[in-house]
Amino acid sequence: MTTLRAYAPLTLPQLATAWPDPQIRLAYAPDAAGRALSGDDLEEAEWLALSAAAEHAAREAAAGGRLRAVLAVDVTGAQETALGAGLVAVAPAEGSEIAIVSAHLDEPGLAARLGRGQEADAQALSEAALLWYDPSELRDVLDGLPQDLLD
Repeated sequence: MTTLRAYAPLTLPQLATAWPDPQIRLAYAPDAAGRALSGDDLEEAEWLALSAAAEHAAREAAAGGRLRAVLAVDVTGAQETALGAGLVAVAPAEGSEIAIVSAHLDEPGLAARLGRGQEADAQALSEAALLWYDPSELRDVLDGLPQDLLD
């Protein structure tokens, strides 16, 4: 079976509730042509997939006035659906193996800019950069966040 790197959109509360075993139902990945690239070209294809997941997470998080999270995962045994623009949607199938490679979270201070309506919140989230974390750090990071960000 093929293993591919994909990016799963979540809200911060979804991640916190499920950590360390979040349910990945959807992720974004470069299509087969993008995965065949190397060097900077592969990095760009991966960046596009991460960006698609971040935008998806922004829409979902904005609906509840929440921060977003994106998990980079290596998935073995997933089903792919072409989305166009060099991307595929990835849905883990029964028996898929998923390894979390990194986590990308909104900076907690961004929460102060939310609560101005779904459209304004989605815009604020979309304009913000995500912070990178190693999976080994995530429990401590989540434990250190104010509870209201995780509810």
